[in-house]
Amino acid sequence: EVWHDENLKSQPEHYSSFARFLGTPRVCQLQHWGPGVFYLPEVELATTEGGVLNAKYGVITWRDLLRDLENWSSLYIAGRMQKPFVHTWHNDVVDAEDTFDAAVDQNRRAALASALLSAGQECLDVSTLLTSVVGLSYGGDIRVGLAENPNKVRNIVNAQKNLLWDIYRPLAEDLKVDVSQASLDEGLKGVVRFDNSRDGLQRLFTALPEAVRWKAAEGGAKEPWGLPLRRHVQATVRRASMQQAVKGVLSSGVSRSLRYVLQKVAKRIF
Repeated sequence: EVWHDENLKSQPEHYSSFARFLGTPRVCQLQHWGPGVFYLPEVELATTEGGVLNAKYGVITWRDLLRDLENWSSLYIAGRMQKPFVHTWHNDVVDAEDTFDAAVDQNRRAALASALLSAGQECLDVSTLLTSVVGLSYGGDIRVGLAENPNKVRNIVNAQKNLLWDIYRPLAEDLKVDVSQASLDEGLKGVVRFDNSRDGLQRLFTALPEAVRWKAAEGGAKEPWGLPLRRHVQATVRRASMQQAVKGVLSSGVSRSLRYVLQKVAKRIF
């Protein structure tokens, strides 16, 4: 609450007139609804060089961040952190950075396990595997096919394949996935293999967040785990994207939200 109170005073133009009218307590309540993120797009930030940067920034509490990373409560922030990202740490809380790093690692391990379980086969080429991991947080997103570029997942994989493989290769090895035939020497080549037996699948299954395991197991009594798992993840992403879309209009206003969407559409077309 303190953060929004100070930000509303120092940079009120970042908020919609409706958000300013609501005031700090109600803005905080709005932030906690849905994925727990309060985004402010199309704002101007001063740079250290004295210039102005057009940017979008989001605010989330430490508790909501960890909840999504560890439990996939919305996959809104967790999905972004399954891809390569850069962060600067400005927190002197003891062990906080270790807690964050462990949660990110757990989130990525779960993403890899989900991609393998959803594949339905014990041999998977590297490109398909990374595409499945990156696409995890886009399946079910209401923006995909509308404002978002339908080739966004493929573009991310093509542009960041080395960084992605640096992240997921050691995690795959920890999960006893055979990556000896996978290579990036000439792009995404080769295959990965994993134990498709009951024990092998159970190893992957236990890497998922507990709440996700429960949902997948409910449907897995009559069909393979991969199918109910995929449906649950897509439903989670769809719900979060709808909530965040509504919140975006309230937090930043109709005109600013429309400009932001139109920019995405323009990127898709041109």
